[in-house]
Amino acid sequence: MVHGVQSIAWPFIISGSWCVLVSVGFLLLSQAGGLVTMPQFYDENTNTKGKDCRAVKLTFFKKRLFLVLIVLFFALSGAVVRVFQSMAMTFGMCGPLQLESHLAAVTDSFYSTGMCVGRLASILLATRLLPSTLLAVCMAACTLGACILLILAPIYHISLYIGVAIMGFFVSWQFGTAFSWTSQHMNITGRLSSIFFIGLGVGSLASPPLAGWIFLLEPLGVLWLVLAMVLLQVVTVAGMWTVTRGSPCSSS
Repeated sequence: MVHGVQSIAWPFIISGSWCVLVSVGFLLLSQAGGLVTMPQFYDENTNTKGKDCRAVKLTFFKKRLFLVLIVLFFALSGAVVRVFQSMAMTFGMCGPLQLESHLAAVTDSFYSTGMCVGRLASILLATRLLPSTLLAVCMAACTLGACILLILAPIYHISLYIGVAIMGFFVSWQFGTAFSWTSQHMNITGRLSSIFFIGLGVGSLASPPLAGWIFLLEPLGVLWLVLAMVLLQVVTVAGMWTVTRGSPCSSS
C-alpha cells in the first residue's frame, strides 16, 4: 500500500491523470480563439529540403492502389506493435530462455524505451529526409531486428533485449512517416483519414490472439510471425515506391 492505494494501481493512476491533463490542455487550446494560432497540416510540414511536395496528384487508379497498400501497411504495423506489447515478456519468461520474471519484464522496458527514443529521433530525421526514404530505412532496420530476434534471441537474453529495442525504435517511425508520405499525394484531413486508423485497428485487434495461438503451438513461431509481417511490409513499401515513382517526393 502506498498512500492508502495498492502500489500496482499507481502506474494507472499516474498515466490516466496525465492523459486527462493533456486532454484538458487541448480543450483549452481549441477555445483560445485568436490568442493561439493552431498549426495547419498542409503548410511547411509537408516540405523537405526545399522540395515542394504538396498536391502531388496521382492518377485515379494509382491513388486507389496506393490507398490499398497504405492501409495494408498500417494493419501490419499495428499487428507488429501489438505482438511485442502482448508477447515480449511472455516469450522471455515462457519461451526457450525461461527467464525469471524480473528479467523477462526488462524486455518491455527495452521495447518501450526504443519506441520513445525512436519517436524523438524521427522528429529530427523528418526535417532532413523525405518520408519515403525514412520508411525504406525503417524497413531495412526492422528486417535486421527481426532476424536478430529469430536467430539469437532464443539463445542469449541480451540478444532478445537488443532485438526488441531495435524493433521498438524503428517501428515507432512507421505511423507518422507513412501518414506524411500519403499526405504528399492526397488530402488526408477529411473523411479519408479514418481508413488509416481502421487498418491500424484491424491489425492491432487481430495479432495478439494469433500470436498467442502460435505461441501455444511453438514459442519460436511468434518470432517467425514477426519476421513474416515485416517482410510483407517490405513488399508493401516497395509497391508504394513503384506507384509513386516519378513524383518529386519519391526520392530524397
